[in-house]
Amino acid sequence: MFSLFSDQSNEAKGRFVQFLRETNSDVCLEIPEAKTNVDDDTLRQRVRQQIGVDAVAIGNEEREIQNHILRELKGMDDIIYAK
Repeated sequence: MFSLFSDQSNEAKGRFVQFLRETNSDVCLEIPEAKTNVDDDTLRQRVRQQIGVDAVAIGNEEREIQNHILRELKGMDDIIYAK
């Protein structure tokens, strides 16, 4: 692996260490901020406030309206969804 940095062993090791110390903008290993669990009552209240629909009544709506409501719910960033 050191041969990627130089043909000479000592120089390659030095360059490798220098490479590891360089700052970068990698975020692949960063853990995103955890979402908090929302209890059922809070979720029902938020759905009623933000969307204007009683959460229990969503199942009685036409499919197109249900899909629209679900897309809006999906936009609520701080909600964890069951998979």
